[in-house]
Parts: sequence; structure tokens; C-alpha cells
Amino acid sequence: LNDLLRIELREAARDYLSRTRREYPLHYVFDMSDIEIPPPPPPSSSSSLQPHP
Repeated sequence: LNDLLRIELREAARDYLSRTRREYPLHYVFDMSDIEIPPPPPPSSSSSLQPHP
């Protein structure tokens, strides 16, 4: 998804720069503070990871 967004932004920026005839690069800044990240799943209990007495 991140790569797809990057490609779409690159194409939009290229189109914008070609229409405005600007010769300097655009820099993207993403504010992702409003995106909720789910907590990681709890570790699975596997018998191979349990210490043997």
C-alpha cells in the first residue's frame, strides 16, 4: 500500500510540475499521527519455546 501511494504521488507531482513548469523538486511530508496502529498480537505459547525442567 505504501508503494502504491508513493507511485500515485510521484505521478501526481510529475503532472503538476509539468503543468506549472517548476524546475525544483517537491518533497512529501506525511502527517500520520491520526492513523491508529493496532497493538501487536500476544506472543503465541509454543511448546518449543517453553523451558524444559
